[in-house]
Amino acid sequence: MAQEEVQPEPTKTAVQPESPKPKGSSFKVFFAILLLIFALALVGGGYFLGKNNFFQKSAQVSPTPSVSTSPTTAPTISVSASPSASPSKAPSKTPSKSVEAGQAGAWVFIPYRIAVPMDWTVDHQSAKDVFDDLTITRGAYKIRIKQAGGEGLKCLYAGEPPEQFSQSYKTYVEFQSLDEQWRRSGETGGTGWTLCHKTPNGWQFPSFYGYISYATPANANPDILKEMDSILSTITKQ
Repeated sequence: MAQEEVQPEPTKTAVQPESPKPKGSSFKVFFAILLLIFALALVGGGYFLGKNNFFQKSAQVSPTPSVSTSPTTAPTISVSASPSASPSKAPSKTPSKSVEAGQAGAWVFIPYRIAVPMDWTVDHQSAKDVFDDLTITRGAYKIRIKQAGGEGLKCLYAGEPPEQFSQSYKTYVEFQSLDEQWRRSGETGGTGWTLCHKTPNGWQFPSFYGYISYATPANANPDILKEMDSILSTITKQ
């Protein structure tokens, strides 16, 4: 009798169920993403505000006081001159040279030095114990300082009575050198001027530097006359 073949039963594999993922890890991932988004928003917003100077504009709450940009000018000091004094003395704007002239011993005159602008020429003639003659020239304008024998005169002006050994002048311009006070004396529009110096006895001619005079064209240029006064104002004892 035939035996029945018995089929073995299939082996069943036990399936392990998946352990559920903890809910806490998903929450942490979600929270990290939120933090990242928030950080990016802060960085982007700060860049935008900084680019548009938002904080600088917001900080300007109180108005800035306006400041004048005009340069500060030092105060000008005005010195009033006496009615007979020269209102101004225009110094030469060109470089100058120092010239020495004059003699000592033969007369009451003294040696001196004077600053002469380079655009003026100098002619100095001298003979010991006879004369010393300095002429400073520019065009038709001349300053002459002569030491030689001669007589002295007192310089008189409007309102003063005539005196012996005196010369009266209708107009003058007064100015100061280092150690002398001068009056350029003559007539308005004239061609010659006498330089009188102040002494305890009044205004006299010549000075200790010699007989000083100007020669000019008629109606001389007032600026050149002032320059001549400026040259003479540099005269000083050697």
